[in-house]
Amino acid sequence: MPPERPLRLTLLTTWAEQCGIATYSEALAAALPEQGVTVSVVSPALRRSDTPRGEQPVRIWRRDRAGLLAAYQTFREIERQRADVVHIQHTMGIESPSLLLGVTQLCQRAGIPVVATLHEAGGGSALRRFRFARTLFGLRGAQLVIHEPDETVPGAVVIPHGIREEPHRSRADARAQLGLSPSDLVLAHFGFIHPDKGIEDVLQAAAELRATRFPDLKYRVCGGTFATGASRPHLAHLQSRVRELGLAEAVDLTGEFASEERVTLEMQAADLVVLNYHTGNRQGASGAANRALATGCALAVSRAPIFDSLRAATHTLDASLTADLERLLASPTARAHLTARAEAFSIERRWPKIALRHADLYRRLLAQRASRSA
Repeated sequence: MPPERPLRLTLLTTWAEQCGIATYSEALAAALPEQGVTVSVVSPALRRSDTPRGEQPVRIWRRDRAGLLAAYQTFREIERQRADVVHIQHTMGIESPSLLLGVTQLCQRAGIPVVATLHEAGGGSALRRFRFARTLFGLRGAQLVIHEPDETVPGAVVIPHGIREEPHRSRADARAQLGLSPSDLVLAHFGFIHPDKGIEDVLQAAAELRATRFPDLKYRVCGGTFATGASRPHLAHLQSRVRELGLAEAVDLTGEFASEERVTLEMQAADLVVLNYHTGNRQGASGAANRALATGCALAVSRAPIFDSLRAATHTLDASLTADLERLLASPTARAHLTARAEAFSIERRWPKIALRHADLYRRLLAQRASRSA
């Protein structure tokens, strides 16, 4: 590759739609040009239930059902984009093993290095382990990237999830923009709505705390629903629980996908962000937690393994959720210490530093290819 031009990268990823992987990829792509990397994108076709946002990329394959023909069509687009490196952002449901196998092998034959970030960890049920093994088989020859160390993926490069840098805004200002009272105590949740997220438990705790000690407590759930699966029925169930618990005036739970600006406001207005996940669904990292940390908020998380790498920046919730939340809500000092820890932790994971690590990896793979060809 001539040194005078930027490295050309093609990202295979969801993009400009309501998807956590899309949000991740857009943040990485925005930071890479400063590292001498230009980015093109190839994405799966939208489903009927998907809502596009902004300028749309080239869309080719049907997610999780694409075969070798779609892999060939995707490779032809990679060639058209004149990619030096291909980077796949993978989670189950976006790219099928057949697509991964076809694209990876075609790129290898063409001398194009392939990087694949796995946004889900290994392990889980027997069926899930089988699907994960098929993914790894499809990605033979690719350089794997994971967000945190995972013994089920030997040889992978660890690059943490990035954390964006947000301009400071006072809590009073954020609340004024959302129409919240300065005297309210505010709990918040950010992320897609799913039974695994533990929102119902926090609703119950909020009802108990309002009845016993904090009558002005509010709970704001900032998150949309998935296009398929249990997400939308669970939203209806949660909204029913809000009415049953007498929380209609205290809980904001619409299920609408929020803009980046709205997410920032919600997190900055909160006294405490609570992510009470039950298991984390074997995700490799929590985009929601990293997004919350970007706002400098006080963050409390469950003991789910997905948060293990963030313990230094967060409070880990005890088994008695109501009592633990009561202690944190009663102590501005404890919440201030959490905020300070979050800010210190986030500095080392800002997107420019994460983009630099990716760019270094791309160039190292190109150098290895050049040395083999010499």
